[in-house]
Amino acid sequence: MPVERSFVLPTLDSSDAIVRELAARLSANPRLAAWFASDELLRRFVAAVTNLAEGASPAPHVRFLTPEAAFVVRDSSGRRTIDPASFRRYDLATEAFVSLNVAGTAKLYRELQPLLDQAYQELGYPGRGFDEAMTLAIDRLTSVPILDEAPEVVAKGASVWAFADPDLESRSAAEKHLLRLGSENARRAQAKLRELGDALELTQN
Repeated sequence: MPVERSFVLPTLDSSDAIVRELAARLSANPRLAAWFASDELLRRFVAAVTNLAEGASPAPHVRFLTPEAAFVVRDSSGRRTIDPASFRRYDLATEAFVSLNVAGTAKLYRELQPLLDQAYQELGYPGRGFDEAMTLAIDRLTSVPILDEAPEVVAKGASVWAFADPDLESRSAAEKHLLRLGSENARRAQAKLRELGDALELTQN
């Protein structure tokens, strides 16, 4: 079914201005506004989602979500767990994500579909649609079981920590990013992803 647009679809190379204008209407959150101020918006978005779909970290493409506070652990009788303060570092990023208007986001996604597909194909997926990556990313993240308690961690070097549970540590970088949000933020993020998946009719599970 043809998509009705309220704007003339630009080329991918010249899309930043219209994407910035339209995406800014989806949320007034200042964290998202900081990302909208960057360039190559659609290519960055597609690259980040593709990373998530493949289990890789999207961090290089979403630097605006990087927390400013340091990661800290809590030591109790020799057992180290992630301190609640470490989870709170992601409160603002989570709030930015869940602030998105679902219906508006889905509508804009479909309006920009040809450019999203083009950006995806540029990454090395000729003849394939971006829906493929979006579906895999949503399904991967919403399938992660959320922990009710802060997980135990072990030191792996200076300022480097790993999950003590081998099952958690063996999870992909993308999945471990979600776990590091903490249970409350992770559940909110998963709920929003499910809403978006339903609105786009993409989710598999």
